[in-house]
Amino acid sequence: MSSGQYYCTENNQCPIEANLLIKKNEKCINNCYNDNEYKYQFNYECLKQCPEDTIPDKNNICRLEKKKNVIYIVIFS
Repeated sequence: MSSGQYYCTENNQCPIEANLLIKKNEKCINNCYNDNEYKYQFNYECLKQCPEDTIPDKNNICRLEKKKNVIYIVIFS
């Protein structure tokens, strides 16, 4: 499969050579970056943007955002 080609799917299952799903279009692709609209990858799907609590890395793969731990100290007087 060459870059930019799609496979169509009716059951939301993609073949190995194009294992990333664009659910809205019922298409499979080998790299989300090759799509004009759904450029971000998360859980084997191509999305328009990363889901909440994730951020894209340099390859447009959405990774869980590292949260900073905040400690609150309450002082009673």
